[in-house]
Amino acid sequence: MMAVVLYTGIVAAWSDCRTGLIANRMLLGSLAISAVLNSIYYSIFCWDYLALFLTNLLGIFLMAFFFYVYHLWAAGDSKLLFVIGFGIPARLYSFWQLGPIPGFAILIIVFSLAYIYVIADSAIRGIKERNLLDIHMQKPHWGSIICSYLFMVMAMRLINLALMLAAGRYLEYRGFLLTAIDFFIILSLLQAREDITDRVFYALIVCGWGIIALLGILKIVPFTGIHIDFKSWIIVFVVMMLRIIAERYNYQEIPTKDVKERMILSASTVLMFRTSRVQGLPECATEDLRARISKEEAAAILRWKDSKQGRPTIVIVRKIPFAIFITIGTIMFLLMEGLASWHIL
Repeated sequence: MMAVVLYTGIVAAWSDCRTGLIANRMLLGSLAISAVLNSIYYSIFCWDYLALFLTNLLGIFLMAFFFYVYHLWAAGDSKLLFVIGFGIPARLYSFWQLGPIPGFAILIIVFSLAYIYVIADSAIRGIKERNLLDIHMQKPHWGSIICSYLFMVMAMRLINLALMLAAGRYLEYRGFLLTAIDFFIILSLLQAREDITDRVFYALIVCGWGIIALLGILKIVPFTGIHIDFKSWIIVFVVMMLRIIAERYNYQEIPTKDVKERMILSASTVLMFRTSRVQGLPECATEDLRARISKEEAAAILRWKDSKQGRPTIVIVRKIPFAIFITIGTIMFLLMEGLASWHIL
């Protein structure tokens, strides 16, 4: 079973590096083989781990689905995560006692590796271009920052309160599960913030904190205000500084003639097309997976290159090779589980 998992991850990582795609045929083949092995494994050898397998698989499916819906990575990465989660023997999850969705630990490792990669790659580019510390700081919008912080704190407190009222006993000793839930709550809140107007946003802040204050006055829940953790503030500051450096190197200038299908163009490049009469040029300027260009759009860009407004180079957004990090993260997770089992034995 682990051989199938490792084979799937390695082949997917290699394919993602070479072509930027993960073949559905390979994933379906691994899924079919894992289904046969799972039926034997859980019906004969580890029937008592079937419930853990199902709850974890449901959690991994939701992770993969939401990360695709929120445009954090491609559909192939979501499929790869699901196939790997489907193939890992559930008995391995039992050594760390991570709760009903232990696969969330793989996701933490994956994004930790991806973040280290972005920072390291940005530092190398900055050193090569000799402008690593050439950062132009903009005046921060403190009002927006404070309101966003209050909104996140308010929403998290109300949602966690509802969760504890609905399943307090179940979540009391499953802090890792609650952390996973909070992780996706934050992602959902960030996504929702983009779709609501400022008036509704401010109204939600006032109403939400009013409800929290009322619950505190009625002593339904203790009202402790906003807890300021200076350690967290320092960590956030460091992360923001690293992000400022990383964001300056998320782009790559390439010859226009080298544009290919599935590339993501920078917003500034897409804005250049607005005044062109060439038909079929890309219009999406979100710089996420929604903005991947089609074969027809790539052909339109080549026609635009030879037009009066055309330019010899364009700027694209660099792709993070998540398939590699999913594979490495899975291997690291299996090694940690193996060390935990050896320690128990």
